[in-house]
Amino acid sequence: MNRLSTFSLLLLISILCPLHPLKSDEMKVTSLQEVLYTVLKNNLDLKISRLEPILKEQDRIIADAEFSTIFNTSVGVDSSENKSTSNAVDSFQTKVGLQKKLPVGTQFSIQGEQTETENSTSASIENNSSVGISINISQPLLKNFGTKNNLSNVWRAENEVEISKLNYMKSILDLIQIVEKRYWNLALQYARYSLSKSTVAVAESLVNETIERSAAGMSTQLDVLQSKANLSNRKEQILEISNAVKNASDQLRVDMGNLSPILNTEDVIIEKLPEPTKTIPELSNAWSQALATDLERRIQQANLKGLGYDQEKLKNETRTDLSLVANGSSSGNSTDSWSNAFGNSIDRESYNWGIGLELKIPWGNRIAGANFSKINSLIEREYLRLEKLDQNLYQKVRSEWRSLRFGIERLQTNRESRELEEQVFEQAKVQYRNGLVLFRFVQEAQDSLNRAKISELNAWIDVLNSRADLSRLDGSLLKRLDIELNFKDEPNY
Repeated sequence: MNRLSTFSLLLLISILCPLHPLKSDEMKVTSLQEVLYTVLKNNLDLKISRLEPILKEQDRIIADAEFSTIFNTSVGVDSSENKSTSNAVDSFQTKVGLQKKLPVGTQFSIQGEQTETENSTSASIENNSSVGISINISQPLLKNFGTKNNLSNVWRAENEVEISKLNYMKSILDLIQIVEKRYWNLALQYARYSLSKSTVAVAESLVNETIERSAAGMSTQLDVLQSKANLSNRKEQILEISNAVKNASDQLRVDMGNLSPILNTEDVIIEKLPEPTKTIPELSNAWSQALATDLERRIQQANLKGLGYDQEKLKNETRTDLSLVANGSSSGNSTDSWSNAFGNSIDRESYNWGIGLELKIPWGNRIAGANFSKINSLIEREYLRLEKLDQNLYQKVRSEWRSLRFGIERLQTNRESRELEEQVFEQAKVQYRNGLVLFRFVQEAQDSLNRAKISELNAWIDVLNSRADLSRLDGSLLKRLDIELNFKDEPNY
């Protein structure tokens, strides 16, 4: 096989086999989808984010506990004795009660009390049972009246749960976007490594040919030295790119939660760079989808909803504290048994009741007024931030849409440039063999071809990254990657 055929074969290998120089038939190729599902299952940052909705759900339970029924009870024994009169009194008292607050602000309590008394003297022993029932009710009429005021803490806590879920979902999508780009970055490093190996092979062939030509008196010793220096530089590039492959592989392992295998010397073997699709969504469709699905907007809207609850709560603090209060009690006594005493209590043997109004007016109420004014300004600020988010989102969509369109055109141009540089390199080698040019001309042609190949790879990865960024913005990321999220096993989902 002549020299021209050897160079052509090496060049063909470098074009057709640009990926996975380290891969053997026994090594398992890990697909992007496999990596993403492993990341969703094992990534430590995601596990940390997953706990936030659980913590917020506990806060909601705590807020809701304000309306729980409270049961209270107490028992006591009392004994007294007067030796001068030989009189002793022993009593046993039991109290049972319930307290409850309703969402409309009503607070009521009911309490029952039973007392068994034994009064003994030197002449006789008397037993007495008494039972009492009392009810107290308080109903706010202005401040703290209605469900808006009393359930605001619960609604606020529920809203925080929703925000935490949105943030968790945002963390998932952000991580998927990042991991996809890191996955293809590793594929890029593999491609660069393969390109460097093929370049070294070509450089070694040139060294051998230059030595043979020098021995035949067709080349100078300077050509030999230049060819060897060229080979040394190519080998140095391989070392640098090999290190880049390992760093990118380790980063992907960290994302996948595989901490111990990082110490393994084997690299993650992945798919080759896919051929980018040339379809570009309409800008208007991308924008409308981004507006409907953007999680930052939904989080900001939920924040505004929470501030609305705070606004209602602080507005409540500015109101006059006016309450309707009512109470009543009934008691009964019996020397026979506590059941008779209870019956007498029901028959209102002795009773009392009362009803009235309680009014509390903080002098000036400046703190409440200032807080209410502050929350109104905060809400106005957050609405402006929402508008700013929309502006930024539109700018991002337009920018990524343009980047994708430009990237596809740039990739095609770079491929055409690379094909031309291949022809230039072939011509340079022919002219060198014919003694028409110096070796430096061949070296420069090889450098130009390498730069063209690297530019093609960079344009290739830029298209993939732009596609990932645009699909993240317009909400089509999961559909494009065929990823299905299932929250059945997730707490509180």
